[in-house]
Amino acid sequence: MFCAISLTFAQTNEKKIALVIGNANYQHGGKLKNPVNDANLIAKTLQDKGFTVIKKTDATLAQMQMATVNFTKKIKDYDVALFYYAGHVVQVDGNNYLVPVDANLDDKEMVSYLTLNINDVNDAFNQNTDNINIMILDACRNDPFASWERGGERGFKKIDNSATGTIIAFATQPGATAADGDYGNGLYTSKLVEQIKKPQSIEAVFKQTRIEVNKASGGKQVPQEWSSLMGDFYFTKKNENNNNNNQVDIDEEDIAPLVTYGNLEITNYLQGSLYIDGKYKQVANKNKLITINDLPAGTHNLKIVANNETWQQTVSISTNQTYKLTVKPSYTPPQNDNNNDLPNVITDSRDGKTYKIVEIGDQVWMAENLAYKANSGCWAYDDDNSNVAKYGYLYNFETAKNVCPNGYHLPTDDEWTELADFVGDDAGKKLKATSGWDSNGNGVDEFGFSALPGGYRSYRGSFYTAGYNGGWWSSTAESSSNAWFRSLGYDYDFFNRLNSHRESGFSVRCVGN
Repeated sequence: MFCAISLTFAQTNEKKIALVIGNANYQHGGKLKNPVNDANLIAKTLQDKGFTVIKKTDATLAQMQMATVNFTKKIKDYDVALFYYAGHVVQVDGNNYLVPVDANLDDKEMVSYLTLNINDVNDAFNQNTDNINIMILDACRNDPFASWERGGERGFKKIDNSATGTIIAFATQPGATAADGDYGNGLYTSKLVEQIKKPQSIEAVFKQTRIEVNKASGGKQVPQEWSSLMGDFYFTKKNENNNNNNQVDIDEEDIAPLVTYGNLEITNYLQGSLYIDGKYKQVANKNKLITINDLPAGTHNLKIVANNETWQQTVSISTNQTYKLTVKPSYTPPQNDNNNDLPNVITDSRDGKTYKIVEIGDQVWMAENLAYKANSGCWAYDDDNSNVAKYGYLYNFETAKNVCPNGYHLPTDDEWTELADFVGDDAGKKLKATSGWDSNGNGVDEFGFSALPGGYRSYRGSFYTAGYNGGWWSSTAESSSNAWFRSLGYDYDFFNRLNSHRESGFSVRCVGN
């Protein structure tokens, strides 16, 4: 597993925060016995040592992303930041990825979309070098998910760009196996907790853990760590448990409880964008139920920004409870069903469908995903034709190259680059349909491109990520088996150039000849 832990100073006023994730019950194989137990044990141990603890167990990708963003944004307000992970990890092209329980890793090229890159945490540590940063990774359980043609590597890779003031601890050596444990907890975590409770330096904690794990495994598992710590740090101070005048008491208000969560259900009749506590959350589709799970307990400000109005309400989320409410418009939106009256559209002569177009720089782009049904190499997301109206079809590479309507073509890799360069920084944010909605309930953005997260189809036939990722083919091959495409994320504002198998299915946006 990957783990990040930060130690406390001797002072009593240090603020300490930890994110603890344990994944065991994987939905697509590779189930483990003890990571949830390990996460619960570590969370309780750290809480007892004065840490504010954010804990997630059996977390999906969305839940891991939300928890990580919550954690990394708070680091600047704390003196010590600790990250702990127990579960599966894969290494692809030199990057380490933590695997959520809903990942179906049958396609190497999509690992970066279906997992959490450990650099998301490491980068936050690099931005907060005045902190004590600790990462503890208890992964590498010997149960691979998939056998790829150009497979990912077993185990983890050393993280080379760790920040000053950071220690990174691994449950085992690179490429080796960490024992899942036989008595309710993994071997590494059980030995680590024993050492955390002893009054010794952080270096001694990990050294003694290594000795005990090596002994218990008969030399088969040897933990490692890399440190750039600049001073002495202790989980447990020497006199912490002694009843004498030198004992340091920690105020109860400084010992924060585990973060607890509730749920939110919105029966929604507005078409717009949902914001929670001032931050964009997701598209709010009209006449749809919006379900938000694992919202931290407490008071939250909700806002839906529609074309003609903004709805707001403050709600109080209770632990393990679901708050339900209904959102209705205070106006009747104008109707315009006559596409012939709409400006800046083209009509596909093959099936009569119309598409909005937009001029961006020197290019003219279709502002909607192509929805032409080709004879082959063409799929509705989840094989459900009701998805076509919103997301268009997904196409394989060869079909995509020949499917654009007359006067338009599949953009080359260079043409995609030209678009990204013209839009500039934060292209992922500026091109996706989240900044507003027109009177017909269609998403619009700063440049009118209105990218929708149509997901993708693995070349093996599985569908993924509709609603929070989109991918669009270029016409440029990367190799005899792969081609370049652009990927845009909705949870994060990335707009990446990647390649995938030619038989994968992605959306198509056409550009004018």
